[in-house]
Amino acid sequence: MKKIKLNTSQVDGRLLGINATEQVTDKFKKRKFWLETDLDSQWPQTVEFELIQDKVDVIDKFKKGDMLSVGFNLRGRKYTNKTTGKDAVFNSLNAWFV
Repeated sequence: MKKIKLNTSQVDGRLLGINATEQVTDKFKKRKFWLETDLDSQWPQTVEFELIQDKVDVIDKFKKGDMLSVGFNLRGRKYTNKTTGKDAVFNSLNAWFV
């Protein structure tokens, strides 16, 4: 099977908030932040991005209200609930530059 690589996207917006870094396991950490996009629209959008591993600190130099440009990849994973047997999918927007 041929491997398909997802293209990176970029979006501009206003920083709404930054969460604390989460140490998920001994070897994995992540940090989420919110960006308000489509600022000139009647319905601005609030989007959550995730920084992982060595990138969790790149957001530290910004503050709420700052205008940012974020490069990100769409990530997703399927899992099966062990109790119900039902399948579900988790998606995340993995920011790789701010």
